[in-house]
Amino acid sequence: MPRLVFRQFIHRPLSHSLNMIATSPHSHSTATPRYSSAATVTMMDVSHSYTSPPFTLSIPTLTIPEGEVLSIVGRSGVGKTTLLSLILGIVEPQNGRIFIGAQTPSSARSNGAFGVAFQNPSLLPWLTIFENAALPWRLQGTLPNVTRIESLLSNVGLLEYRDAYPTDLSGGMKSRLSLARAVALEPCILVLDEPFSSLDEFTRLQMATLVSRLQQVTRSTMILVTHNATEAILMSDRILLLGRLPGGQKRTGIIREFRTEFRNSCDTNVINSEAFRASLSELARCFNDEGRL
Repeated sequence: MPRLVFRQFIHRPLSHSLNMIATSPHSHSTATPRYSSAATVTMMDVSHSYTSPPFTLSIPTLTIPEGEVLSIVGRSGVGKTTLLSLILGIVEPQNGRIFIGAQTPSSARSNGAFGVAFQNPSLLPWLTIFENAALPWRLQGTLPNVTRIESLLSNVGLLEYRDAYPTDLSGGMKSRLSLARAVALEPCILVLDEPFSSLDEFTRLQMATLVSRLQQVTRSTMILVTHNATEAILMSDRILLLGRLPGGQKRTGIIREFRTEFRNSCDTNVINSEAFRASLSELARCFNDEGRL
């Protein structure tokens, strides 16, 4: 398939897919949440240490309620990825306890509680777009739900390219496919680790809008790691700033918490408003203060 077709596509279908999600009969905010306490993350007296470089991430208490969108921000090396790894059960905490509902993180992961999208989409180049979207079913050893896959690809503007290959896609299109795959099995918790960092600013804003709309539909809990303050404010109910704790540079943890009022407001009028600029300035000030600890 000609590459030019794909480059032309970048400017049109994402906004079209956003309209499809917004007008979907399943997308209204009054929808009944699919999940209850199974989508709540609880951390109690958790700490985990590394020797190279030496630091200890300390989380005395953290609760992420069902349906909340939480962003985690902070400088490189303060433990953002470690925190995600603990929640996902990839790393076992050396101290403390973590629950996903009533389950341990590893049990919850085995039971399909998580959908994950990383900075690099990790698509398999020898599989078509449709086959990449079908991977969650293949990994479970079950037949793909063709109707579900087609609906997801339609929602992210990729259905007409189902027979193309990842090498034919732009960065934004690959990110959309990765997102569709993350939500394929309707996980109760969606974890996004800097999924838009390689995209240009315009595409990032579009992707943030798309993710917010999809989260409204699924009502899943969402945890987002990002270095982009605008992205965090626009997408979140709450923002955690991770940094060095007072009393020593080798201990990191949550140093500030912010509530936001701009979730699902990804438009230029909001971004240019005085209230939004004030929130952005406050987050930047706290970020700079952490650097002086």
